[in-house]
Amino acid sequence: MTILLSRSVRPTFENIIVNVDTTIGVILPAGDLERICAEHLGLNNSRYLGAEHVPRLRLFLRNVKVEISKLPGHPNKRPQSIRDVVADVGNITFEKNGERISIGDHFSRAHRYPIRPKALGVKLGSGIFPMSVCVTQLQLYKNRASPEVVREALEFSPRDPRARLDAIKAGWQELQYTQSPFLIGAGIKVDSEPLAVSGRVLPSPRLLFGPDESLVPQRQGTWDMLKKHFTIPATLTAWTIVDFANAAPPVLDIFITDLMVCMRERGMIVEDPRGVSKRSPQADIPAVRFITSTGLVKFAANFLPVMQVLHEIRSKTKATMIMVILPESAPQPYRVVKRYGDVTGGICTQCVKWSRKLTGEVQQRRANQYYNNLLLKINTKLGGINYTPWDDHMAFLKQVPTLIIGADVSHPAPGSHLPSISGFVSSTDSRLCRYVASTKVQASRTEMIEEDVLQDQFGTA
Repeated sequence: MTILLSRSVRPTFENIIVNVDTTIGVILPAGDLERICAEHLGLNNSRYLGAEHVPRLRLFLRNVKVEISKLPGHPNKRPQSIRDVVADVGNITFEKNGERISIGDHFSRAHRYPIRPKALGVKLGSGIFPMSVCVTQLQLYKNRASPEVVREALEFSPRDPRARLDAIKAGWQELQYTQSPFLIGAGIKVDSEPLAVSGRVLPSPRLLFGPDESLVPQRQGTWDMLKKHFTIPATLTAWTIVDFANAAPPVLDIFITDLMVCMRERGMIVEDPRGVSKRSPQADIPAVRFITSTGLVKFAANFLPVMQVLHEIRSKTKATMIMVILPESAPQPYRVVKRYGDVTGGICTQCVKWSRKLTGEVQQRRANQYYNNLLLKINTKLGGINYTPWDDHMAFLKQVPTLIIGADVSHPAPGSHLPSISGFVSSTDSRLCRYVASTKVQASRTEMIEEDVLQDQFGTA
């Protein structure tokens, strides 16, 4: 990774402003393409690459530049962008001199290069090649980075505003505004000193806690739930825990016990969980079909292990909430858990990222802040209300029947013909703390929300 400077020009009243900020650039190293793909997937050997990895590699390798430098007798050495990733490249056939021939036979005859069975390949501008003959260039990686890379980037980048300003000043000369012939010819000068603007610190919001909705002052710049009750505490009588992180049983027992103590301190009614199930997200589970409200659905193979575990445990325990313990780096299982809870199963789910830091805090009984942050999510998911904001405007709105709505439409990238997505929310209670939401697709680049969405939402509200 490297720290870069991003810049843009914004017109303002009587001025033109150059906006400069730090950004992180992810550098893809030069090296064997197979090895880089294996490292990205966390595999120990590139020979483990298979057809099941193609979907993830398509996203990872899109438009990455490679050279065909490991193929004997191949004249084209110029860099080419990857357009697609294919499975079992050796068995793909094409027409040559009026006959069908496989890529494996062609490489064996023309280049004396054997392609191993089930090997992956990439589609370039000049044809399809096995990954084993491709080498990446040293280049700026422009695709979406993985969660692990994003986490490292956040730790690598300057966090303090003063440190960011120092980094911008240190790289200012590299922008060469004073040497630009275009700016000099136009008589434009860019001040090297950053623009100073006046600011103000907003007062802390006043919040009401507890069933009696008493006003509790908040400390400036801090947030805690110590000695506070939720405005409407939820009731949790049927819940279960699924451990995909292989957490140590004694530590997990402390976590569950202290979490329930914290729940009761916040006013929630909670019973003991209906068991703790230890499972592996990579378990070899056969295909299964679930009956949903939309009909018969068969899930993709990479969804099956986690989805079936959750489905089986829910059916067995009759739980209304599933708490899922996940390893520290598990973006794919997290997405599957949320898909099952929000789309397929229709059940409340709460994920806990089981890290080394959390393990230490639980063992030392110093995880109270973490428990409270977790309960702010759990209580609202179960239909409770954590707190209510209060000021003169809220007092007026509480006297008059009021509906608060929010709406927006997001559009696809320029040049795309994908549909636009509309989002709509509306309040349902006098405290203006509970909302119902609606998300629907509509015609591409249509800014107006379709009428049926509004009718459905107002009918619900």
